[in-house]
Amino acid sequence: MLNRVKIALTGLFFIILFVYATYATFRDISSPPQLSDPGWSVDPRVDRVRIRSVSPDGPASMLQSGDDIVSLNDRPITRIDQIMEFFSNTPAGASYTVEIRRGNLLIRYGLRTAPLPYAVGPMLRVALLLTPAIFLITGLVVFLLKPGDKMALLLALMFGMFAGETLTGSMAGAPVAIAAASLAAKAVSSLFWPVFFHFFLLFPDSKGSLSPILRRFPRLERNLYLPYILVGLPMTILLAAGLWSNSGPEWKPIRSALVIANVITVSAYIVGGLTSLLINYRRASRAMRRRMRVAVVGSLAGFCPILTLITIAGILNLFGIVGLGMRRESLQYLEIIAYMAFPLFPLSFAYAIVRYQVIPVRLILRRSVRYVFVSSGSVVLELIAVILALTVVLGSFFTYLKIDNSWVIGIVSGLVSIAVWNLTQSLHLSVIAPAIDRSFFREAYNTQQILSDLGIAIRNVKGVRPLLELAATKIQDALHTENVTVFMQDEATGDFRCAVSSAHTEAGSVTRADGCEGIDPLPPDSFVIERLYRSPLLTVDFDDPKSWTRALAYGDASMKQAREGEAEVLKRIGSALLLAIVVKDELLGFASLGPRLGDLPFSREDKQMLTAVAWQMAFAIQNARLIKRMAEEERLNRELEMAMEVQSRLFPAAPPETNSIELAGLCIPARGVGGDYYDFLSLANGKVGIAVADVAGKGISAALLMSTIQASLRSKADAVGVSLTDLVSSMNRLLHKSTGPSSYATFFYAEFDEQTGRLTYVNAGHNAPMLVRAGSAVPARAAAQDNLVIETNEEAVDSLVRAMSVGVGGEAAPLLIDVDAGKDSIRRLSKGGRVIGLFDGGEYEQESIQMQSGDVLIAFTDGITEAINLSGEEFGEARLRKVVLDSEHRSAQVMTEEVVKSVRAWSGDLPQQDDLTLVIMKVK
Repeated sequence: MLNRVKIALTGLFFIILFVYATYATFRDISSPPQLSDPGWSVDPRVDRVRIRSVSPDGPASMLQSGDDIVSLNDRPITRIDQIMEFFSNTPAGASYTVEIRRGNLLIRYGLRTAPLPYAVGPMLRVALLLTPAIFLITGLVVFLLKPGDKMALLLALMFGMFAGETLTGSMAGAPVAIAAASLAAKAVSSLFWPVFFHFFLLFPDSKGSLSPILRRFPRLERNLYLPYILVGLPMTILLAAGLWSNSGPEWKPIRSALVIANVITVSAYIVGGLTSLLINYRRASRAMRRRMRVAVVGSLAGFCPILTLITIAGILNLFGIVGLGMRRESLQYLEIIAYMAFPLFPLSFAYAIVRYQVIPVRLILRRSVRYVFVSSGSVVLELIAVILALTVVLGSFFTYLKIDNSWVIGIVSGLVSIAVWNLTQSLHLSVIAPAIDRSFFREAYNTQQILSDLGIAIRNVKGVRPLLELAATKIQDALHTENVTVFMQDEATGDFRCAVSSAHTEAGSVTRADGCEGIDPLPPDSFVIERLYRSPLLTVDFDDPKSWTRALAYGDASMKQAREGEAEVLKRIGSALLLAIVVKDELLGFASLGPRLGDLPFSREDKQMLTAVAWQMAFAIQNARLIKRMAEEERLNRELEMAMEVQSRLFPAAPPETNSIELAGLCIPARGVGGDYYDFLSLANGKVGIAVADVAGKGISAALLMSTIQASLRSKADAVGVSLTDLVSSMNRLLHKSTGPSSYATFFYAEFDEQTGRLTYVNAGHNAPMLVRAGSAVPARAAAQDNLVIETNEEAVDSLVRAMSVGVGGEAAPLLIDVDAGKDSIRRLSKGGRVIGLFDGGEYEQESIQMQSGDVLIAFTDGITEAINLSGEEFGEARLRKVVLDSEHRSAQVMTEEVVKSVRAWSGDLPQQDDLTLVIMKVK
C-alpha cells in the first residue's frame, strides 16, 4: 500500500510539474526577447514588483534592493511580465523614467538602458528553456518505465525536481489553478538537493550495500531530509509566494542568515552526494565500475559548474549582500556555463541506462516506444481525466452547497480523490492494461500455439539441457519476463541445481552459458522445495507481508541461516513466480520466472499456460531421461559383450594334452564378466601349471584385476630356478603396487611334474582345493557290513562329521570315510599364506605331494560352495565332495559338468549370485 501511495504522489507531482512547465514555457516563448539590460532585477508580487538586486556598476546604481517599482514611463507596473514586455520593446541606450517607492517616499529617476553582453541573452534563454526540458522528459520517462523501483523513482524525482527548480517566468496574471500548481511544484522541487544526496548515497544499489557512510550512520537515510525541510523549504515557499522581499528591513538579518544557512546546506548536499558517488564507484566491482563510469563523469561535469556558481554567489554574497564589484555579465556567463553543463548529468544517466543497464529499465525500453507510451501513458491520461472530472464534479458540488471553508474542501477533495484513484487503478489493472498488453503481446495468450510449437520442437531435441533451453526461451518470448531460470534435481545428491538461465537482450531472449554461475543449489528438504511439492505455482513477493516468502525470514536458529540462503537465491535470480515441474508426484525441478516486462501480474491465463507447459516439460524430461538411460544401458551391454569376449580369450581355449593327467576347467561369470580366473600352463621340464584365483569384487573392475593376475603369472611362471613361493611373493608385490588399497585376490597355484608325479602348490588365502585319493569313497553301511576297522586322522573326522546327514537335493548323504587315513585319502590343500595384493610383504609356504593314478584334484571358487537354494542354505564343500566321489571313475570333463549340474539344481530358479569357477585334474 505504501509503495502505491509513493507512486501515486510521484505521478501527481509530475502532472503538476508538467502543467506548470507547459504554461511557463509557452509564456516564455510567446514573449518577445529582451533587447536591453536595465541593470536591475526584480521579485514578482501580486500587487507590486520589488527590486531584488542592482548591478553596482550598471546604469541604475542609484536604485536599491527593496525598492518597489511603481511605474515605467508613467505606466503603472504591477506584474513582472509588464517589465519584460517594456524592456523587450526598449532598445539599448534608450532613456526611460522609473518611479519607485522607498519606504514612504516616492522617487522618480531618469535612467538609460545598457546593451546586453554579446550572445548572453539568446544563450541564457536557450539554456533556461532546454535544461529543464531535458531533465523533465528524462525523469518522466524513467518514472513511467520503472515506477516500482526505488533507484528509478529517486532518479525520476531528482530529474523532475531539478526541472521544477530551474523553470523561470512570472505567474503574475496566471489563472489561480496554474499559480497554485507552480507554487506546489516549486515547494516540492526545492527538495532536489536532499533527493540528490539520497540517490547517490545508495547508487547503484537500492540497499546502499557499497556505502560505508550508511554502514557507519545507519539512520542517515531516514534523517537526511530534515536539514533542508527546516532551512530551505520555508525560504522556497516565501520566495515562491512573493513574501520574501515584502518583509521589512527588520527582517534583513534573518533573511541573510537563512540565505547563508541555505547555501551551506545545499553545498553540503552537493558535496555529500558527489563524495558518496566517488566512494561507491571505487568500492564497486570492475564490471560495475565500467557500467557506472559514464554516469560518474557526467555527474561530476554537470554539478561542478553549478557548485562553483553557488559557492561564488552564496559564500561571497554577490547578489547585493557584499558587493565585490564583479560585473553582472561575468556572472551571467558563469550561469550559462552551469546551465549548459548541467544536462550532461541526465544525459549521461540516460546513456548509462540504455547502454549498461545501470538502472534496469533497458529491458523495458526494448518493448518499443510505442508500447511504453501507450501502456504507461494511459496511466497519465487516466490520472488527468480523474483530476478534471473531480475538479468539475467537486466544484459543482461545493458551489451547489455553498461551501467556502478551505479545510472542508481540502479534506473532502482528498478523501474522494484517494477513493476514485484506487477505483481507477483497479479498473486499469483488470481491464485497460491487459487489453493493451494483448494488443502488443498477443503470443502471450496463444497457449495452444506455444504448446504446439514446443511439442514439435521437442521431437527434434536430444538431451535434457537443450530441452530446458528451448522451454525457457519459449516461456520468456511468450510472457516477456525479465529472465527464466530452470533448476533440475541432481540425481546423485538430490539437490536442485541451476541448469539453464535465460535473460532478455536486445536481440531477444538468450540462454547464457555462465548464467548459473554463483547460484547456490537448493537442498531437497529446503522450505522452497517443500512448498513446491504442495503448490505447483508460487508467487514470490518479499514486500507482501501475507506472502509465503515471509516465512523465509523466520524460524529457529538451526533453520534461519538455511532459509536466509534460500531467500538470497530467489532474490539473486529475480524470481517473481515459481513453477514446479512434476510428474507422478515426483518433483523433477522447477522454473523461476522474473517479473513481466509489461509490469503486469501473471494472469489466470498465464498460469494456466505455464501449468500446461510445465506438464509437457516434465513429460519430455522423463522421456529424454528414459532414452538416455536406454542408450546408456545399450552402451554398457555393448561394452560388456566386448569385455566378455576379451575375458574369454584370457581363459585357456583347451587344456594341454599330457600322457599323465586329465585336465578340465570352466568359469561362468555371474555378470557377463567377473573376477574369477583359472589357467593351465605348459611349462618347461615336463611340468604343467594349474592356477585358480578369485578377485575381490564383481563385474568389469574385478575382470581388469584378473587380467593383471593372468599377465603377471604367465610372465613369471616359466622362469628357471624360481620357486613357487618366490613366484607368489613377486605377484603379491606387483599387485599391491599397481592397484588400490581395497584390491586383492585369493590365489591357488600348483605345478605337476609329469616325470616324478609330484604335485607342488601354494595357497594364498584361497578356498582349500580337495585332493581325493583313488578309491576313497566307501558307503558307511557297506563298511559296517564288512566289519572293517576304520582309522582316521583329525582332519578326516571333521570332514566326515560335516558330511553326515547332508545330501544333494535334501536327501541324507551316505557316510564317507577314508579307508587309508595314513595316506590322506581326502585332504584339503591349505598350505601357503595370505591373499595377494592387500599387503606389500608376506611369506608363503609350499607343499609337495606324491600323486597316484586315479587321484583327483578339485580347485574351485566360493561361487561353487556358497551357492544357495530357496531356503537360504549353501551348497557347501560336503556336497561338492559327494558329487566328486560319486563321479570319480569318470573323466575330468564329465566330473566338471556333474558339479555344475548339481550346483544349478541346488539353486533352482534363483539367479546366479557369484562367478562359478572349477578346475579338476585327474591322474591317469
